[in-house]
Amino acid sequence: MGLATLADLTPTTSAEVETRHRALDPRIRHKLAKLDDEREARHAVVEALGLKLRTAREELVVKRRRLADAIANVAPEWSHGESAPGGGAGAVVVTGGFPDRAVREAEVLRLAESLQHAETAYQAASVRCAPGREL
Repeated sequence: MGLATLADLTPTTSAEVETRHRALDPRIRHKLAKLDDEREARHAVVEALGLKLRTAREELVVKRRRLADAIANVAPEWSHGESAPGGGAGAVVVTGGFPDRAVREAEVLRLAESLQHAETAYQAASVRCAPGREL
């Protein structure tokens, strides 16, 4: 502990009074520590959300690329008749094509829409937790 100056013993300005009061009152120190912890927790949540968004963006790019490759490499749809041995019932069989294309396109669209909503929420959260801004 250093030597106390006259200003430490008898604060004269409002800033000195407030500083001394904060230093002496444990309730204020506790509240400031609690506010700092909450601020750090909010920043950690925003950082985690940012990491999740980057992962989702990468996943969307991969899924779009795989869908585009699958569409480009799909064999043309071809239907032909098949019959059971011994002259049984026949059926029309379709080979080739892309049977689950609509499902995969819907999945990519859903992921893109979900990512757009999450990015909007992330932007709002990052503005609220911007450095220098009180929460």
